[in-house]
Amino acid sequence: MNIKLKDSILAVSLGLLGCVNVACNASAEVENEADSNETETQTAVVEQVVEAVDMETVHEPIVLSEEEFAEWVVDFRSSNAKYKGEKPCVIDFYANWCRPCRVLAPMFETMAEKYGDKVNFYKINTDDCKNIAIAYNINSIPTLFFFDKNGTLTRAVGLPSEEEFENAVKTIMQ
Repeated sequence: MNIKLKDSILAVSLGLLGCVNVACNASAEVENEADSNETETQTAVVEQVVEAVDMETVHEPIVLSEEEFAEWVVDFRSSNAKYKGEKPCVIDFYANWCRPCRVLAPMFETMAEKYGDKVNFYKINTDDCKNIAIAYNINSIPTLFFFDKNGTLTRAVGLPSEEEFENAVKTIMQ
């Protein structure tokens, strides 16, 4: 897993634990009771998160910026653009205002949970990443990109059925 991604997940986890710690401390001050197990519990949670990141067991779609897309998937600004991934990937080009995109989102998350150990699942918000949308001529959303491990791109436009989506994921895993 990319070190930047691991650091981001760890930072978010630690930040959330910090919020929990503040809330727990405030509660303890109000009740005038300290629970010695809080620190042990927090430490155990941090260890589990670090272990999950190290084992690459975080199977959820990752929203990419244009810079991350160029670094992890394809440098779309280069004339010699090649797929950079080590395993196949699926990319969901979406927008928050798009109703079919919102319908696709839970299916996309389910596929990421199911196949995340063999396939990377990324999301690109076309409102935030206009340059990628222009570079790949994304005129309709949702648009799905399926890169196999060799970098061969298959594109699907519109809302697929769950069966069609799963078959496309299985195809890029071969």
